[in-house]
Amino acid sequence: MELKHSGFIAVVGRPSSGKSTFLNTLCGFKVSIVSPTPQTTRCRVRAIYNEEGMQLVFIDTPGMHFSEKKYNQELVSVARYALSESEAVLYLSDLSRPFGNEDKMILEVLKPYASKTIAALNKMDLPGDSPASREAAISKFMDPAAFIAFSATDRDQSLTIAREVANMLPEGALMYPEDFYTDQTQEFRISEIIREKVFIHMRQEIPHSVYTKVDKIRYSKEKQKLRIEGVIFVESESQKSMVIGKGGAMIKRILNESRTELRGIWGLHINLLLKVKVHKNWRKDPTILKRLMQQ
Repeated sequence: MELKHSGFIAVVGRPSSGKSTFLNTLCGFKVSIVSPTPQTTRCRVRAIYNEEGMQLVFIDTPGMHFSEKKYNQELVSVARYALSESEAVLYLSDLSRPFGNEDKMILEVLKPYASKTIAALNKMDLPGDSPASREAAISKFMDPAAFIAFSATDRDQSLTIAREVANMLPEGALMYPEDFYTDQTQEFRISEIIREKVFIHMRQEIPHSVYTKVDKIRYSKEKQKLRIEGVIFVESESQKSMVIGKGGAMIKRILNESRTELRGIWGLHINLLLKVKVHKNWRKDPTILKRLMQQ
């Protein structure tokens, strides 16, 4: 099946610029987890948008934050790889935050892709820079194909962005079935929802010290039930105590909210079992980092 527009679009920007919110709004489903904590996204998450005559595969990437830490370097490498494999680039710039050095470094990375980049000026509904002033700031470093101001929480505006990006894509084949909105595995989606709840309820460094894993999923057709066994890994015993919480209050909250959301997605009774384990210095472990970034 030949489409008028088909291809991959890398979605890049600073941490918390609204990349995941945009994709969830556009697709109408939760494709990528969202929290107030920067760098919630860790790997390439594909969101698939289908409309008559087009299939757009957006690659949500970790917020580009430049530092000497191996963990942050791995996150940036994920975004760079997405740029290299995409036919178009959607760069989100957050109008609610001042334009700074991190923006400039991202634009330096994007320069080779300028002709296929749309600069989407997000959060125009919030106090901050005007679209005109941000456009002027970006233009000093890179000349993208187009500028569009919008709000990632507004679906009509997000559709406008998607259709503008589509015009940059060539004709091509249908890459995924038309009813797909993501290519994520069941295990990955479950582990990400659990991790999202940790990010939402835990503060300071703990969210970035956590990774999650689903060990077992058992489906009972007769009982219309999913039994899920998962693990939350942290880097120290003190972090483990905080994730469990006094009297188990925090882990119960994470478990209950995860179970409620999973029930809404699959429409089944969810029996979710969670453990908290210590994996010291996992952010310095190349094997773990590679697995997490490539899920």
